[in-house]
Amino acid sequence: NIEDYIGRCLDSIISQTYKNLEIIVVDDGSRDHTGEILDNYAKKDRRIKVIHKENGGVSSARNKGIEKATGRYIYFPDADDKLEEDAIGILVDAMENGRYDLVVFGYQSIDAKGNVVLKKQYPDMKRNGEDVRQDYSDYVVSTRRYGIQGAPWNKFFDLNVIRKHSIRYPSLRRHQDEGFISRYMCYVKNIHFIKAILYNHYLNDLKKEWDKYPVDY
Repeated sequence: NIEDYIGRCLDSIISQTYKNLEIIVVDDGSRDHTGEILDNYAKKDRRIKVIHKENGGVSSARNKGIEKATGRYIYFPDADDKLEEDAIGILVDAMENGRYDLVVFGYQSIDAKGNVVLKKQYPDMKRNGEDVRQDYSDYVVSTRRYGIQGAPWNKFFDLNVIRKHSIRYPSLRRHQDEGFISRYMCYVKNIHFIKAILYNHYLNDLKKEWDKYPVDY
């Protein structure tokens, strides 16, 4: 149910300077005009594949996307945010043709008035996955300098790793992202942190956010 914002997200994806994209959009049982908007986009851009399904939550939707994806890499933006137009090209280059299996990049958070209220930027850094797993404390919390845990939208994943180890999002109402990233981190060999800020995260009304979850979730 994101008819007011889905266009902003899709426009930022289809206008990427890197054109070799497979754009999978999962309509998770929306009840507004989201599905219709998606179908119209698919008519204009043959790279877009729309999947309409019964509502099952964000994990169910993303897992469906993983099942249908055919590319080498995979990326999970939120439907109400947007990417910088050179983002995917930079991320593909940062993978260095398979040398790295995770790229972590910067983002900025924008409030309802259009003000940038937070900028998260990483130092340019390369880390061995086993070394990170030996001391994960610096990487767990997203507010830490090297924080990896948190949302998936500032990370670029290798779909081969996901396929090989059958990694999926767990069926949770919240924090399913942490579950997915934790599972992925068990198998990462090399991580590339880059300085670039490539993602614009639009902050939602917190009351609306929490209304989605009952007290006993």
